[in-house]
Amino acid sequence: MRRRLLTPVAFAQALPESSGPFAIASVRAWRVREPDSGRRYSVVRITSQTGVSGYGEGGPITFAEFAETRKPLIGLRSTALEFVRHRFAGTPALEAALGNALLDLSARAAGVPLFQYLGGPVRFKAGSWRGWTIPAKRELHVPRGIALSLARCRRERA
Repeated sequence: MRRRLLTPVAFAQALPESSGPFAIASVRAWRVREPDSGRRYSVVRITSQTGVSGYGEGGPITFAEFAETRKPLIGLRSTALEFVRHRFAGTPALEAALGNALLDLSARAAGVPLFQYLGGPVRFKAGSWRGWTIPAKRELHVPRGIALSLARCRRERA
């Protein structure tokens, strides 16, 4: 069960409006349903004042939940992730979609891929497993009860 913050947190207060490539100009969302599986989710697009857009995906959100997000986000910097995390902690689906969209927008405004914006690759070479072999029949250990029932089934089919 998630706890609610009883007192306002100092760094979760509204930030002053900013300008430049990281300033948020518009926020838009779409509710999507997959036709085959019926899965529902939301896609959020956040656009900066320079026209760069970032996209994020989260669980299903209602129109009322999204309507309250536009006003606090317009004019903020796309790097204000802590503000978003604390402001929208009550709706995790919306928080996830906005967080992903802000990260995407920040990386695109910086002109780098998102993995590089987050710190680069963890390693440059991928390890591979070798030696995936199937043991021979004599190496398999089959419990006695299962072995007897398998032998009985073979006799009945023959």
